[in-house]
Amino acid sequence: MYFEDFVVGFHFEAEPKQISKAQILAFAQDWDPQPFHLDDAQAEASPYGGIIASGWQTVLIGFEAVFRTRLFEKCSIGSPGVDEVRWFMPVYPDDILTCAITVEEARRSRSKPDRGFIKTRFVIRNQSQKIVSSFLATQMLLLAA
Repeated sequence: MYFEDFVVGFHFEAEPKQISKAQILAFAQDWDPQPFHLDDAQAEASPYGGIIASGWQTVLIGFEAVFRTRLFEKCSIGSPGVDEVRWFMPVYPDDILTCAITVEEARRSRSKPDRGFIKTRFVIRNQSQKIVSSFLATQMLLLAA
């Protein structure tokens, strides 16, 4: 797929991914070492009632699930940024997360005729279909030719 294929309204849902406690602990140890991500006793005493995933891990799980599909394999040349990152509810061990994307904007580059930009809303839901996280990614994509 190329830029021309990602029209406004294009929608895609990636395969569900389950997150384990071991994955939560490993990510938190390296990147977000807060007690409610790492320590059972402190997490149980927190408002969350147990270990939860880092919000950044949740966003990355959605991002990874979409990009592993190879949907953008031939056309992606990077991103100038991500906006509107939101965390709506905690993610717990063994939750199953599904990420869906919807193209909200698409425009050709004014200065580089071989590419365009799309703004894509990523929405990550748990197994109960509740939104746990979302963000708006701007992506640079190559045109077909």
